Amino acid sequence: MKEMDELTKEVLEKIGIFVKQRAIELCPLDKGDLRRSIKYKVEGNSVKIYTENCDYASDMEYGKPPGILDAEEIEDLIDWSKRHKLPAWAVIRSIEKKGIKAGTTQEPFKSAGGTYRPFMRPALYQCLPEIKRFVKETLK
Repeated sequence: MKEMDELTKEVLEKIGIFVKQRAIELCPLDKGDLRRSIKYKVEGNSVKIYTENCDYASDMEYGKPPGILDAEEIEDLIDWSKRHKLPAWAVIRSIEKKGIKAGTTQEPFKSAGGTYRPFMRPALYQCLPEIKRFVKETLK
């Protein structure tokens, strides 16, 4: 029989893989950078699901309040606007005036292409029944 530490690690690995995959499915998609940035790692008795090297991940997860954008954000939005054939000035002005909206865990804001903002917290929320099943089956 496996020791508790081995069982804990096994369950946490399954949870990490499962929640990461769901976050990728829900994640807004443009060039795929945000999806590729989603990682997980087991640390002690917990699993951490996070994004790595993606400056706008927080804006997609939590939204962004209105305000003046910095030069890098403007450059990124100009590139984004070109890819989506939208007027960059209108996109920049709208974000500076209205910010970036994000929904709640239970009711994420559906974006174009069927993806969601936020994407990480809903992924965990949606995976809870499966997480409970993993734990129950492992502890039998």
